Amino acid sequence: MPQEAHATSFSIPSYNHSLVEFDAERRALWHYLSPAPRPVFTREILGDILDLQQQLKTHLDAPGDTDAEIRYLVTTSTLPGVFFSARRSRALRESDPHAQP
Repeated sequence: MPQEAHATSFSIPSYNHSLVEFDAERRALWHYLSPAPRPVFTREILGDILDLQQQLKTHLDAPGDTDAEIRYLVTTSTLPGVFFSARRSRALRESDPHAQP
C-alpha cells in the first residue's frame, strides 16, 4: 500500500469494508477493498465505492484548483492479484474534457 506522503484538501472518508489513502507523489487516491467476513462483492463494498466516488465528485466540483491534487482514483483489493483502475478520477464528472470514452 502506498504511504500517505502529503495531505490533501480532500477529506478522506473512513469505511468498515475498505481503506482510502492519498499518494501525493502519484496524485492518486487509493481505495483498498477489504470485504469481510469473506472475499465477496457485497452491498457494503458497493456502498463504500459509490460513497467515495460521490464525495470525490463533490470535491472536484467545488470552486478552486481541487483537481490538480488528485489525478487518479485507483480501486484495488487487499487480496493479491485483484486490481482495477480508473484512468482519471475527474472522469467521474461528465463535463471532464480529458475523459476517455
